[in-house]
Amino acid sequence: MQNILVCTYDEQLLPEKKTPEAIARDIRTATDFTLQPWELKLIPAWIKTVMPVWWCCKIYARSSLPCKTGLMLWNSVALIDSDYRWEYFMQIYNYTNKAISIEKYTRLCQLEFAPHHWWKNNFWSEEIPSIEFVVDKEKFDNLAELYPSERGEGGLWSTGKN
Repeated sequence: MQNILVCTYDEQLLPEKKTPEAIARDIRTATDFTLQPWELKLIPAWIKTVMPVWWCCKIYARSSLPCKTGLMLWNSVALIDSDYRWEYFMQIYNYTNKAISIEKYTRLCQLEFAPHHWWKNNFWSEEIPSIEFVVDKEKFDNLAELYPSERGEGGLWSTGKN
């Protein structure tokens, strides 16, 4: 079983667990941004991953996001397939009637790595990959070439070409 690789080129953007028993790891915004009332934006996290086949990454809003900021994760749960090599984004929506500004490195969402139910009819396997965190600009820029997949650098919505 291969490990899960999480790559970025900014150490402050490495996903982190805030408590030892936390299931998910917080991810931060890679830029400052402002959302106007009722506006939706893709906010970069400057994270790319490589996961074993039959694993996925789920991105959820942090539970405090709507109450503290007036923002929400538009698609409720983002699902990242194991063959996705492009950068991670958060689809953030301002559901208030005022502009909201967020500073770079603010924790907005959290990610969880998990096997999915089609995992070779072996969902309860005890094989759990370790997670390797890498801060390396060259690796981040060339992840699709270093870890090729059929999808490659097909980014957001790249499988919706039918």
